[in-house]
Amino acid sequence: WSQLTNLEQLVLSQNAISAVIPNSLGDCSSLQTLHLSRNKIHGTIPTHIGKLVSLEELALELILISGVVPSEIGQLSNLKSLALSGNLESTL
Repeated sequence: WSQLTNLEQLVLSQNAISAVIPNSLGDCSSLQTLHLSRNKIHGTIPTHIGKLVSLEELALELILISGVVPSEIGQLSNLKSLALSGNLESTL
């Protein structure tokens, strides 16, 4: 992921992907849209997501994340849309 510094959109919704969100995704410094909804993503939301300073849309609905939503999301000053519904094990 660290080599994809110009990537602006990553939309992988509804693909039955079974994985964790890698910390290295935070290296995609130009990423504006991240949609991973309706997959079998598990684990926690990595704190490195706070490094996505260009992020405007974050959709992590109906996946299997657990734990606390990291406070680093609050540092995303360009964030306009945040969708986390359907994650029964997550807390704000």
